[in-house]
Amino acid sequence: MITTLAAATLLGIQQPVLLKRVYRAGEEWSRDVSLALSSPMGDILVRLKMAEKTLEADGSRATVQISLNDVVVRIGENEMPSNSVAPTTVRMDSRGFVFNGLPWTAGNNLSFLRYIGVLPPEALLVGKSVSFSYESSDPAGTKLSGSVLLEEVKGKTAVIVVKSSLAPPGLGKPIQLNYKAWVDAGTGKVKEAEGTVTDVPAMQGFEVSAIQFVVKESKGSVKERNQ
Repeated sequence: MITTLAAATLLGIQQPVLLKRVYRAGEEWSRDVSLALSSPMGDILVRLKMAEKTLEADGSRATVQISLNDVVVRIGENEMPSNSVAPTTVRMDSRGFVFNGLPWTAGNNLSFLRYIGVLPPEALLVGKSVSFSYESSDPAGTKLSGSVLLEEVKGKTAVIVVKSSLAPPGLGKPIQLNYKAWVDAGTGKVKEAEGTVTDVPAMQGFEVSAIQFVVKESKGSVKERNQ
């Protein structure tokens, strides 16, 4: 038995890690988002707060209200507040995917933020990549596909590297969404993420070649309604 345990230790036998989003009705959660947009005008910096409120949870699915608030845009030395994006109510599953679709509308160019943290349907092993593919159930069909690599597990945090392609309805060319994320293994929430978005559609009439982003959970952001 001792020999077997020693061999297992030397071989570095791993336990599979299955990541799932856990929803609780009434829970509110927010993340601070920083974006640097590369454009012909130079870099445009955007800061905002992305908030989620779980309106109802029924097993592996939930109705979630998503808001983009406190939007500030900086161009050169000029900093200006911007209008918050109207809250959107979506249906999400245990993988964090918006399965009832997400319409791509004017002024909603930051919709890709809602797909940061979509999880694969199967367990992960450190150092191995797993492919995934999702399509929303609405007639237009929002598609998300790619791969997830489990880089390491630190305590209760899983570090993953995601390479994905997002194709909302109405866009001729999919958006490329690649990032590294630190995920709470117990709740499936992305605590922190950083990455790059390319093949972005024009925003407010000007071209954007790429977006660099950093997402961090806001301090004291998790609130639960007392039952």
